[in-house]
Amino acid sequence: MSGHVETDRKSIMITGLALRSSLRFYASEVSKVW
Repeated sequence: MSGHVETDRKSIMITGLALRSSLRFYASEVSKVW
């Protein structure tokens, strides 16, 4: 049971990092347009 929670936390952290990097990329693209 605890192992499943650990993998969930890891996948959530990976998803958060991917979202943050994609948001940063999107922001840089938008600032280029401005």
